[in-house]
Amino acid sequence: MNQWIIWIIAGVFLLAPWVISAKTIRNLLISLRLPISWISALPYQGWGEVRGSIRGNTVRNPIDQSDCAFYQLEVKEYRSHGKGGSWRTIYKEMSAPFEIDDMTGRIKVQKSNAQVVVRNDLRLKVDSARRMTLENLGINTKGLFGFDKRLRVYLRLIAPGEEILVVGKIVNLAGGISISGKETVPIIISDLTRSELLKRLAWQAVKPMIITYLVGLIIMAIFLWNFVR
Repeated sequence: MNQWIIWIIAGVFLLAPWVISAKTIRNLLISLRLPISWISALPYQGWGEVRGSIRGNTVRNPIDQSDCAFYQLEVKEYRSHGKGGSWRTIYKEMSAPFEIDDMTGRIKVQKSNAQVVVRNDLRLKVDSARRMTLENLGINTKGLFGFDKRLRVYLRLIAPGEEILVVGKIVNLAGGISISGKETVPIIISDLTRSELLKRLAWQAVKPMIITYLVGLIIMAIFLWNFVR
C-alpha cells in the first residue's frame, strides 16, 4: 500500500508541471515550426507568424487611462483550499482588434484568447484607488464580511506604432484576412524579437517544472526517509 502511495505522489508531481505549461509548450512548438511570413504571402488558412507595425487609433488602458496601441489587463485572486491556496485569474481583458502592416499588406489581429509577451509587463500595486478602478470595471474586490480580497493586477502594454510579432490561426473572410487564437492554443502577441520570444516562452514552460520538481523531490525524500527508517 505504501508503495502505491509513493507511485501516486511521484506521478502527480511528474505530470502536474506539464499540465500547467501545456498551452505555453504548444505555442513554443508552433512558433519554432513556423517561419515569419510576409502578410501578402500568408496561406489561405492554417497557422501563421507575421511581424509588422501596429496601425489604427490609440486606445486608453483601463487602469491609468494612458495612451497605448494595445493592452491586456489580467486580475488574479488568491483562493485558499485546505492547507494551501493558489492564484486564479478572475478577469482578463484585452483591447479591441487592431491591424498590423508589414509594407506588403495588412492583417487584422482579432480579439481572442491571447498569450501576451511584452517588455512592458507591469504588476501593479493594489491600493485603495486601484480597487475603486477595478470596481468600476465590474470586478468585485471585497470578500466575505467586506474584507479586501487578495488580488494581483497585471497590465501588459504595447506603445503606438511599435513593431510586433503575432502568431496565430489565419482566417480569410469577405472583409479581409485576420489572425486569431483558439481556446486551447492562444494567439501570441509580442513586441520582442523572435529569439527573445522563444527564450521567454521556453522559460515560462520550464519555470513551473523546476519549482514543482524541487518541491516533489523534497517531499519524496522526506517520505522515503520516514518509510525506510
